[in-house]
Amino acid sequence: MRYRYLRDPLFLFSTALYFVNRWILKPYFPNEFSRGYLNDMICIPLWVPVMLFMMKKARLRREDSPPSASEILIPLLLWSWLFEAFLPFAPFFRHLATSDYLDILSYTIGACFAAVFWKLWYRSRRPFFREFMMSCRSTVAPRLHSPRPADSNDSAPTVRNSAFELQDGNRGEALAKSASRLLWILLSR
Repeated sequence: MRYRYLRDPLFLFSTALYFVNRWILKPYFPNEFSRGYLNDMICIPLWVPVMLFMMKKARLRREDSPPSASEILIPLLLWSWLFEAFLPFAPFFRHLATSDYLDILSYTIGACFAAVFWKLWYRSRRPFFREFMMSCRSTVAPRLHSPRPADSNDSAPTVRNSAFELQDGNRGEALAKSASRLLWILLSR
């Protein structure tokens, strides 16, 4: 699935959360988290899509894949160093910025959340569906439409009403196996 840059759901959510924090939470519900750490947590999900969009427009980024680990890690390290190690001690910015190791922790938590979100949101859904369908087919298909043993009382051939009618009539067992394979596929990803 193509990365959506400025239409990415996490970017849009982070942008909305920034304005909610600025105009509602800080003035009307002031607390330590909203004043000091919420904006730091949404820094990576907010600015990495902007950075990648500008790189795409400048033709420095060729593919439209979600952000890679290096595209998340490099801004995390650079911005942590710049805003927490360099600018608080620069003469011009000394009164504007303070150095706080919890800000770096907030950047890192936001970056980890963003990386997991982007990996899950933009993963291809087709292989999962294909694996599930193949597991269902391997459970149900070998037993479908196989010849029944002839009854001594019934000489006429039997007609099946359902595509899922099994040889021994035990649909529950096949569905339970399919459900367990679905759970295994979900947990093994």
